[in-house]
Amino acid sequence: MISKYQEIISILEERFNFENQRKVTFPFFKIERTKLLMSLLNNPHKNDSFKIHIAGTNGKGSVCSNIETIFKSQGISTGMLTSPHLHEYTERIRINCNDISKRDFIETYRYVESKIESHEKKYGPTFTFFEIITAMAFVIFNKNKVKVQIIETGLGGTFDSTNVIHSDLSVITPISYDHQSVLGNSIKSIAENKAGIIKKGGKTILSNQSKSAYRVIEKKASELKSEIRKVEWEVIKKPTLNKSKMTAKIKLDNEIFEINTNSIGAHQIDNLATAIKTVREYPSEKINKSIIEQGIRKNRWPLRGQLITLQLKKSKRILFIDGSHNEAGFINLDNTINKYFPGKHNFIIGMNIGHRITSIKKLLVNSAKNIVISQSKHPKSISTKSIQKSLNNCNLTLSLSTSMEDALRISIEQSENNDIIICTGSLFAVAEISLEARKRYGYK
Repeated sequence: MISKYQEIISILEERFNFENQRKVTFPFFKIERTKLLMSLLNNPHKNDSFKIHIAGTNGKGSVCSNIETIFKSQGISTGMLTSPHLHEYTERIRINCNDISKRDFIETYRYVESKIESHEKKYGPTFTFFEIITAMAFVIFNKNKVKVQIIETGLGGTFDSTNVIHSDLSVITPISYDHQSVLGNSIKSIAENKAGIIKKGGKTILSNQSKSAYRVIEKKASELKSEIRKVEWEVIKKPTLNKSKMTAKIKLDNEIFEINTNSIGAHQIDNLATAIKTVREYPSEKINKSIIEQGIRKNRWPLRGQLITLQLKKSKRILFIDGSHNEAGFINLDNTINKYFPGKHNFIIGMNIGHRITSIKKLLVNSAKNIVISQSKHPKSISTKSIQKSLNNCNLTLSLSTSMEDALRISIEQSENNDIIICTGSLFAVAEISLEARKRYGYK
C-alpha cells in the first residue's frame, strides 16, 4: 500500500506544481483547463451539496477547519479541501474531520487517471498537480454524499481551479500582500482576484478588510447582486491564556459566544467570528450557540498559534509555533507575543521563495533574543545564508543550522528551563520542527 501510494505521489509531482516551482513558466492560471478536466470526469463538482468557498490572504485554513468541526458537532456530513499539506498529501482532502486514507487516495487518483488518459495521450500532459487534487476532492465528496463542501482556494480566486464550483456562500478572509508575483503589487489587484469567487445571486461573508480591499469586493458583489454579510463582532471578555488554550467572550449578531480555542492570537477571534457567521447562513438546519461553541472547542488546526511543551530530562521548553509567512501574519504574531509572551525570546525561522524576508524584521527586532536560521526540505525554501544576509544589518544574534532538526537542537541549547521558543516563517518549516519535536521529545 505504502509503495503504491508513494508511486502515485511521484507521478503527481511530475505535473506542474506551483507550490514547488522556483521559476514559473507554465500558464497555470487557466480556469478553462479545470473546466475541461471536470467535463472528462462527468462534472463531479456539480451536485446538490451546500458549497462554501473561502478565499483571502490569511486565516483561510483556520476558518475552513472551524466551519468543519462546527458542522461535525451538529452531525452534518462534510467534505473539505485545503492546501498545502503539512506532512501527508492525504491531509488535503477530508471527510467528516478525518483525512482520507491512502487507499482512497490511490483509488481516486487511478479513477481520475483513467478518465483523462486518452486526452493526455493525444494532447500531452495537460492538467496540473493542483487541478488533479481538486478533481479528486470532488470525486470523493460525491462518493461520500456529503451535505456540505468546504473549499479553500489554492491561490487567488478568479482563475483558481476551485472556482469551477457555483458556491452557495463565498467567504473572504482579510486580504493583504502575498504572492505579488502572481496576484499583483497592490491590495486592489489582489482583492480583485480574490473577489472572483463571488457568485451571482449568492451571499458573501466578509471578514474585516482594509478600505481599499472592501471597495473592490463591494463593487464586485454589487455587480453580481451578491448580498454582503459583514463579520462584525465585539469583545465582551478579553482573550486570555488558559494553559495551552485561549478563552474569550465575543458578541456577534446580538449573541454572546464563549470562545475556547487551541489557536492563540487575537486575530484568531476574527477567524472564529467568520466561521460562526458562515455556519449561521446554512439554510437546512439552525446551528445553535452551544453546538458552535462545542465545535470551536474541539477544533485542532495545528501550527497556527499552537503551544507545545517539550519535556527534557531535567527541564522543559515551550514552543510557540505559528506558520506566519507574510507581512500581515508577522504583524499578528508580533501582537500575540506582546500580549501573551512579553519580553525577548529565542526564535527558529525558515522561509520560502515568494515571501519577503524584510517583512519579518520588525518582529525579530522587537522580540528576538537568539535567532536560529534554518532551511526546510521544501523545494522553494530560502537558503540560510540568504536569510542571514537580509538580517545582518538588524543587530540581531544569528545562528545558522543545517536542518530543522539541527535548528531545534541549537535553540534548546541556547535557551533555559521554561523558556519560550518561537517557531515561524513558513508552514513547511514549522511542520518539520513540529514533527521533530514529537519524534525526539514527545509533547503534550
